[in-house]
Amino acid sequence: MRSRVRKILMAAMGNSSEGFNSLELADRRYIYLDAQKRWRYSGEIVFRAIFKLAVELEDCMQYFHVQHWLNCIPLVRNNPAMLDYAIEYALTAELRNGLRVGSKDFFPAIPLRSLPAGGRPSKLAESGIYVPMEFNHRYIDCVAVFLDPRNSTSEITIFQISNVQRSSDHSDSEAKFFEDSGDYLLWQEAMPDDFKLTWNFVWLINTPAGVPPPAPYHKKKGPKITDGPPARTVYTVGIKSVSKAVDDALRSL
Repeated sequence: MRSRVRKILMAAMGNSSEGFNSLELADRRYIYLDAQKRWRYSGEIVFRAIFKLAVELEDCMQYFHVQHWLNCIPLVRNNPAMLDYAIEYALTAELRNGLRVGSKDFFPAIPLRSLPAGGRPSKLAESGIYVPMEFNHRYIDCVAVFLDPRNSTSEITIFQISNVQRSSDHSDSEAKFFEDSGDYLLWQEAMPDDFKLTWNFVWLINTPAGVPPPAPYHKKKGPKITDGPPARTVYTVGIKSVSKAVDDALRSL
């Protein structure tokens, strides 16, 4: 029901016909269908109310999404693989709020977006946290793409999310993504051609309480000029920097 209501609200703001069979959900004094079966709103005040409600619905959906996975954490505490999945999905949802760690502003609030079947990105024109519809990424967990048309820049942040305390306790996802498989090429080719591209790799892990994570370090471009792995900066970020709720749930185990 919540998703149907949200579709109607968004359709009214965009004069779209989506969900036009859901008349029973609309008060036609404020939201109505025109002769072309497109949703309309009756005035500026109504538009402001619709916008506010749409945002509140999105916030509510995100809260329940994160809370669902938080509730799973105690239940799967003795199953490391399932615990990692619960942490991954909760933190992926939280990353929609943006990520800033210290002086580094990775990206602002951006939506979750689905990749097409097969998980291969096509030409990307919108910022978002990209997750596959069918299968997990091979070596990583999610990809944040931030496009800044004003400055013609793009920034890709690759995330490996895990319950380990040190990145060395995990298989080397960064090397597999950039060095071994060449998976980075799929994303590089999907970026706007005229945008300057910056790469980050983030280990989002359960760093020990009171212990600062390792300092970020920069990797230069590979020896080949035309191909080979790009330059990137590698960061280690504690779970608490993204979600105090997830961090608290893990500390309580």
